[in-house]
Amino acid sequence: MRARSAEVLDVVLKLWASDGPFSYHGKFFDIETPVFDPVKDRGYYMKPYQQPHPPIAVAASTPDSGSMRMAGERGFIPMSSSLLSRPYLSDHWQPGRGRRAPSAGRKAKRSQWRIARDVLVGARRAAAAP
Repeated sequence: MRARSAEVLDVVLKLWASDGPFSYHGKFFDIETPVFDPVKDRGYYMKPYQQPHPPIAVAASTPDSGSMRMAGERGFIPMSSSLLSRPYLSDHWQPGRGRRAPSAGRKAKRSQWRIARDVLVGARRAAAAP
């Protein structure tokens, strides 16, 4: 997973889990938030209704993707790009990638694996073609 994407995911998860002022100082982001108002149940950011957080899907578009391994390790939904050719696409569901991460003791459900696909729409076929 690319460093900036990994860091922003880390920031959002920590922000959602925080109960007071939040600060984060990383490689790409420096964040200081005011105190969350428990009476109004809001502040400059909103807490997710779903606890601990909504389902998170992680996209991958390269063979041997670190994103797929990270999705398996953290229990996130693995999502492959349809831009990959079939041999690489099926490789995303191998041990240690989207399917499971043995070091984390997790085993994902294949029914959660997503494949993203571009859909082009136009008044005529030529207008929708890439």
